[in-house]
Amino acid sequence: MSITVQDAPDYTGNVYIVGQLQDLTITGSVTVTSGDVNIVGPLTDTGYVAISIRESIQIDVNVTNSTLTITGDVTVSSGSVDISGPLTSEGNVSVAIQQSIQLDVYVTNSVINIQGSVDANIINATLTIEGDVNVTNSVLNVSVTNEVLQSKLAKPALAFNGENAYVVVPDNDSLKGAVFTKAICFTVHSLTSGEIEEVVRHDTRWLVSHRGDLTPSKWEIGFQQSDGTHIYWTPSTDELALGVKHCIIIVADGSEWAIYYNGEKKASGTYDGTVRDLGWNLYVGCYDGTERFINATVYWVMQYNRALTDSEIQHLFQNSQSPPTKGLVLWLNFDEGSGTIAYDKSGNGNHGTIYNAVWVSEQGQVSPLLAVNIAAKQVTLDINITAQDVDLKIYTPSGRWTTVSELMSSASEAVTKEVSAESEVEFFHLTGRGRLMHVGLYVSRVGSSALTSDTRLRIYIDGETSPSIDLRLYDLDFLNGMLLEAQRIYNFNRVDYGTDYYVMFAQSVNPTGAATWGRYDHANGRYEDLGAFFKPETEFTSELSVRIYNANSDGSVVARMVIVYGEYL
Repeated sequence: MSITVQDAPDYTGNVYIVGQLQDLTITGSVTVTSGDVNIVGPLTDTGYVAISIRESIQIDVNVTNSTLTITGDVTVSSGSVDISGPLTSEGNVSVAIQQSIQLDVYVTNSVINIQGSVDANIINATLTIEGDVNVTNSVLNVSVTNEVLQSKLAKPALAFNGENAYVVVPDNDSLKGAVFTKAICFTVHSLTSGEIEEVVRHDTRWLVSHRGDLTPSKWEIGFQQSDGTHIYWTPSTDELALGVKHCIIIVADGSEWAIYYNGEKKASGTYDGTVRDLGWNLYVGCYDGTERFINATVYWVMQYNRALTDSEIQHLFQNSQSPPTKGLVLWLNFDEGSGTIAYDKSGNGNHGTIYNAVWVSEQGQVSPLLAVNIAAKQVTLDINITAQDVDLKIYTPSGRWTTVSELMSSASEAVTKEVSAESEVEFFHLTGRGRLMHVGLYVSRVGSSALTSDTRLRIYIDGETSPSIDLRLYDLDFLNGMLLEAQRIYNFNRVDYGTDYYVMFAQSVNPTGAATWGRYDHANGRYEDLGAFFKPETEFTSELSVRIYNANSDGSVVARMVIVYGEYL
C-alpha cells in the first residue's frame, strides 16, 4: 500500500494510517492540534515505513526499538507520534528531517562501555558517575581546572624551607593577655647542629624553639613571666623526632600552667599571672623574619583568650578542624592552598602574610591530589601535572597498592663463571633504570689459597670506574656478626677433625647479607666452598654491572651467582 498526500488538510481529531504500508509521503504541511498520529501496522518482514517531511512539524518521538536518525529541527508542544510495530528483523524506521537539531542526552545505564578516545575536561566542583565505567584500549585525558577541586581534595598545609620562609601576624590587643591557650601542630624535617631554630615565636609570650646551640641540644617550649622567669617544657631533641607530626598546647589560667604534647600533659606548675610582652609580631617558621628559620611543615596555629578545660584540650587535639570556638582569637588553618595570605578563621582578622613558604598537603605532597578509579584491560593516562613533587599511588584489584616511583617489573638471572687469579669477571650487566635487590653466591676454590679474603663481590653503578660496593666474602660473614667464623673457631677448639673437611651452617640474623654455610679444609687451613647472600637495594639510572674479583695470585675460583632485580616501568 502506498499513500501520497499533497496539500494535506489539517485535522482536529486522531489520524490513523492502517495496513501494510510501503511509503507514506507528506509534501505539504500537517498540523494536528489535538489527538495523535498513529501507525499501527502490522509491518511485514520486507516492509518498512519511510516518513519524509519537507517542511516543519512539531513532534514528540518515543522510540523503543530499531534505529532513529535525526538531522533536522524537532520542536514538540503537545501530542505524540507512536510507532508500534511489531517490527521484524527486516523492518526499519527512518525519520529524516533536513535541518538541524540540538540534543540533551541523559544516560541512565548501569554500565557505560567506552570504545575509543575520551577527553574529560572537569570544570565543576562535583562530578558523580553512578555505575561502572569500563575503558578498554582507550585514552583518558583528564584536566582539572576547577579551583575547588584543586585545593580541597586534600587539606593543604605550609612547608617552610629553613632558609627564608615564614608567616607574620601583626601584634594587637587580642593576642595579648596572661590567661590563654596557645596551640600549634607541625612536623620538623631536619635540624641544623649548632643553630637555634624556631617553629613559632611571639617575643617571649610564646615560643617553640629548638636549641641546637646547647650541649646536649633540646627544645624550649612555653613562655616567660614579666620578670623573665622561664615557664618551659624542655624535651630532648629525640623526644620530638623528625618526620613525625607534633601537637603542642600551652594553657595558662592566671595562676597555673600546663603544656600538653599530642594530648598528654608533659609539664605543669604555677606562675605569677603575668607574661613578658615586648610588643613583637607573631612569627611562624622563624624568630623575627630575619633569622632562626626552620625546615618544617605547619598544619595550623590557634590562640584562645581563656584556658581550655581538659576535655576541650582533648577535643582540640583529636578534632583540630572543629575546635572549640569560645574565646578563639586566632585560627590559622593553612587551608587556602594558594596565595600569600593565611586567613584567620576565628573572625578576628588576625591574618598572616606568607613569605616563601610552599603550599603542600597534610601528607607532605604538593596539592592537589587526584584519585582516578579505572577498571580496564589497557589504559593510557595523559595527565598534565604542574606540581613540584607528585607521585601516583596505584591500587590493584586485590586491594594492594604501589606508587609509580616504585612500579617495576622484577626478574632473576643465574650464571656460573670461573675467575682466574688476579682478574675480574663481569657476571651481569643491566641497562635502563632499575634496582638490584638480591645477590646469591656459591663460590668454590679451584686454586685460590684464600677464598674468603681474596674473593670480592663488586657492583658498579651508572658507568663507574670504581665500584660503589666492594665486599669480600669474609665481609658478608662480618655483616652477620661473624657467626660462621665463630662457629669454626669454637668447634675446632673442642674437636680435632684431623684431615676431614668440616661443614658449617650459620643462621642469617642480618637481612642485608650473610655467609650462611661453608666447607673448611682443616688440614690445610682454608675454605673450599662458601655460600652467601647480599641485598644491596641499589638504584641505577642507566646501567649496573655485577662482577667477581679474585685477588689471589695462586689460582682461580668458580662462582655461581643469582640476582633478583627490577626495572622501573
